[in-house]
Amino acid sequence: MVKKIDPDDYLLDPENDAMLIRGINKYAEIAGIGGNPEYIWMSGKKNPDVDNKDDREVINKLFKLKEENHFGVAYLGFDSSLLSRKFMALTGMLLRKYKDAFYSPMSMYVVRLMDSGNPGHEVTFIPDFISEGHSEKVPEWKQDIVLGLLMEKQASGEILVVGISDIDVLRKVYGVGIYNFIIGNYTSVHARASK
Repeated sequence: MVKKIDPDDYLLDPENDAMLIRGINKYAEIAGIGGNPEYIWMSGKKNPDVDNKDDREVINKLFKLKEENHFGVAYLGFDSSLLSRKFMALTGMLLRKYKDAFYSPMSMYVVRLMDSGNPGHEVTFIPDFISEGHSEKVPEWKQDIVLGLLMEKQASGEILVVGISDIDVLRKVYGVGIYNFIIGNYTSVHARASK
């Protein structure tokens, strides 16, 4: 059952978006935000998890990143619990624009990757690529899987948006290869700059 919404917040047109509206729960589930289909309905203006200026700028730049030789976006210095809500909201914003967006925590994404390979979404949001409390070095075999994921996304033209609570921890936990890949290939959004 879709929640009743405020008419001022209504961004989907009943005629033009009928298919999305009818299947909103299914599309939310496929996109990884199944428990929160309201993110597809909710305007960025009404959503406290979305910084209208910075986040809209990121959304508008996502599909132009390759022109700048970038293949993803790294949100640096953000708390992963805040990024979780923000990334679900951004996933919803992209679904409204009929983009194939997907949201997943890192651990679930790695499991899915190992079980079925790269899901192949246009844009994937991972809020906890490195989150608070990470301190143990990731085994090399897992580092290879993650670096392979990053390279596969880049080669296929898919965009990955990741949350990294501390860039120095990224280097310690995932090693220099992944650190250099992200620094060299991703546009950065810094927590201090967006406040």
